[in-house]
Amino acid sequence: MAQHAPYTAVQFASLFAPRAAKEESTDPYAQQVRGQAIEFLYRNIQNVVVTVLLVPVLLAAVLWTHVDPVLLISWCAAMVLVVIARVALRRLYFNRQPPPDEAPRWGRYFACTSLANGLLWGSAGVLFFVPDVAPLQVLLYTSVIGVATGSLIGAAFLPSGFYAFAIPVLAMSAARLAWEGGTGYVALAGLLLLQIVVQVPVARNIHRAALTSLRLGFQNLDLVQALSEQRDIAERASVAKSKFLAAASHDLRQPLHALGLFTSVLDAQVKGRKARQVVDHIGESVRALQKMFDVLLDVSRLDAGVLPPQPRHFRLHDLFRALGNDYGPEAAAKGLTLECDGADVVVH
Repeated sequence: MAQHAPYTAVQFASLFAPRAAKEESTDPYAQQVRGQAIEFLYRNIQNVVVTVLLVPVLLAAVLWTHVDPVLLISWCAAMVLVVIARVALRRLYFNRQPPPDEAPRWGRYFACTSLANGLLWGSAGVLFFVPDVAPLQVLLYTSVIGVATGSLIGAAFLPSGFYAFAIPVLAMSAARLAWEGGTGYVALAGLLLLQIVVQVPVARNIHRAALTSLRLGFQNLDLVQALSEQRDIAERASVAKSKFLAAASHDLRQPLHALGLFTSVLDAQVKGRKARQVVDHIGESVRALQKMFDVLLDVSRLDAGVLPPQPRHFRLHDLFRALGNDYGPEAAAKGLTLECDGADVVVH
């Protein structure tokens, strides 16, 4: 079997470094997504300050009579300094409002504070181990596992910050238990190391899901903007069409008007009954065509916004009678009978 070479320092560091160049070459939203993720991370600092300070204080209070008070006070003071550094870093971040391309640098700053916090919690697992007091041991390492697992939330936005915190916490505590010796302590040390093996892929999956959610958000914004632009284009095209019809209607009316004049002349010269019926039908067709052009002009002017609507009262009976006159012959030609019997009511 092939032997795998051990990780070099560069390969190990790459686990914590953002893969910005590769992402940006395949994902046009990579820079925006990374910037949004770092912003969420810094925005969340203020929400967890109380919890981050409360847990160490409670742990120190329980261990006060079993551990050197000076050591406990020094450890709590160091915790407070880390929190102050994070709050100051958060304020600096929002004061500067860095662009998305600077997100990796601010992510490294955050990861450094995570590493400091992780080393402090890891030192708690080493320095505050109380032999032969099982309840305190359970409390201590339950707290250690709890804070390491709770940091998975931050992995959604910055996995390197999670690794920098959780790995020192669990690894240093596991080393202290293994140093104590004995089957039980070695087994507990193995369980802590197993937590690292389990949580790393979980952190990656959470991070991948969070980035996908952010990416979908940016894609939706672009789709909405594109849809709005296409809607504006369609509206402008509709207005342009209506203006064209309104402008062209005058030219279209000229031959129709001439046809009406020719029909009038023909009506005055034709004497035969059958011929006059044909002329009458021609005249009705011309009048119907003129009416259609009037309606088309009105609709186009309405669409173009140059004709204000003028609501009025009219009788439905007259409308249905006109429909019967227009479409009755077409129905009769197909052997049908068209009846339009509208109620004699007035509508607005």
